Amino acid sequence: MTPFNFICIGMVVLSIMTGLIQIWGLGRFQQLMFLPIIKRRFPRIVQTEARLLMLMLSIVIPITFLNKIWIGQLVSDGDRDIASHLQLLQNILSAIINPACSYFLSHIEAMRLWLLFYELQLLQSLQDEDWGKKIMSNFWRHDFYLRHRHTRGNVRWVSKWLFLYWATMSTVSGFIGYYVLLHDVHIAIHACFQLVKTMLLFFPLVFIAYLWKRAPTKQCDALMIEEEFNATCYVVAVGVVCYAISFLLMELGQELAMYTAVGISWIFTAAAPSLVATVWMPGRLSQRMISMHGATLCSGMVLDKGLFKDRDLNADGSRVGTIHGELEILYKSEPKMKALGSWMIRRFAAESFLCFIEMVQFKERVVQMIKKRNPKFSERSVVRQRHHLYNHCPRSSIVFNSINRVRLQELGDEVVVEVMEEVKEETVVEIEEEEKKTAGTDSTGCTAPGGTDTDIIFELEEDIVRSLRQSAHLIFEKYVDSRTDLAINIGHQMRQHHCALYKDHYASLSSTEWITLYDDVLAVLEDYIVQSYMTMIRKLKEIESG
Repeated sequence: MTPFNFICIGMVVLSIMTGLIQIWGLGRFQQLMFLPIIKRRFPRIVQTEARLLMLMLSIVIPITFLNKIWIGQLVSDGDRDIASHLQLLQNILSAIINPACSYFLSHIEAMRLWLLFYELQLLQSLQDEDWGKKIMSNFWRHDFYLRHRHTRGNVRWVSKWLFLYWATMSTVSGFIGYYVLLHDVHIAIHACFQLVKTMLLFFPLVFIAYLWKRAPTKQCDALMIEEEFNATCYVVAVGVVCYAISFLLMELGQELAMYTAVGISWIFTAAAPSLVATVWMPGRLSQRMISMHGATLCSGMVLDKGLFKDRDLNADGSRVGTIHGELEILYKSEPKMKALGSWMIRRFAAESFLCFIEMVQFKERVVQMIKKRNPKFSERSVVRQRHHLYNHCPRSSIVFNSINRVRLQELGDEVVVEVMEEVKEETVVEIEEEEKKTAGTDSTGCTAPGGTDTDIIFELEEDIVRSLRQSAHLIFEKYVDSRTDLAINIGHQMRQHHCALYKDHYASLSSTEWITLYDDVLAVLEDYIVQSYMTMIRKLKEIESG
């Protein structure tokens, strides 16, 4: 047994052991798939990378090193026929399969880091301004990272182009490499090809270094994306150092040490990024963070200090006994709303929070319009999912649009809105009250014959309905449309229902149906807000407990 054979066997053992760790890590990662902190990490990419890595560590790399031992043993025994067949396999592995696998792993990890980098940039963009300004202007149409979220920040879009690039690169590189192995080519051609292979292998690593240099820091993201991004960049840098040591040993003529360093570098560079995502990162999740998936707050979760010390205490001194009651208190407090908004933005749930605010304001606007048009309107009979926000809450430029500032073009045309940078007062459409009819005298604001105050027929004026349609169109385009950059997470049937209303220009809605237009969406969004609120309280309790 030669020293070279011992090195090869050592690489086989190291590769298989690393593969077993990866199998265990992937199983653990899949058990945590329900956590939001995992869902935001592009888990399908992680799983694809991990599965290919397991195949490579358990089959491809061991066969590569064992095949070298077998070839050497057969050549020394004089059995050149079998050795020639094994050499053909070795050429295919060296020229085609191994480079293609290495390229795929390095490029798919670079793609995932790019997507993480994009999420960090988007988080920074969302944190640059107070959340109130995001509903008082049309920033969502102009923010670079929001506008390109469905292309440069979209998994499918990026992976499609990356796969095309990888397939082309691997095919061309494989055929050229195989040709160079089988034919005597000029030393300059051979050197150029090896240089190109090195560049193709290291290009994703250089790109990762560029992302690390450009990535925003200290974002305080609650999902720890920045921490994983930096950890992955660090292990990739260690892999580059290992390859540098290999080249240095080759220059010094230390052949056995060079083979050892190359083998370790190959295994480490291929496995480390995936192990960070499937082993190290789940290990960083404490048991307290995993328990945040629970549905209710612990009854003993009492904060002794800070903004949320008496979070269940009403203004009249009474206490509420439910999470929804605590949230109603929160909605009426400016500092608490700012705290929750900032927390949800850091958890990459800005669209749910902003959409909830704008839909609540839309509902309130409709209620006030109908009350002003007909004082006999009974709120209790038709109003659900109604929430009261604190005084001077930032007003949505979409909801509180002025008729002379917003216009809806003819059927099928695009809704055009003039940007409102700041809205200091509520710009509710003025409604004439020329006639104040008594009950049973007018169909535009009266009780239906023989009816009660709860059976009221409302017919809003044309300019008011037009204004509501304009607001509803823009809310759909900003939050409900699946293609929008701030698309909220709602069910397919619910989205299709609102899509049908949008295409019909909301022509079928009655006056009271305008009030309940977004009740189904608000119920879903409120569940997301409840989850974020409970998570925030647990985090505050964790900090308080030290």
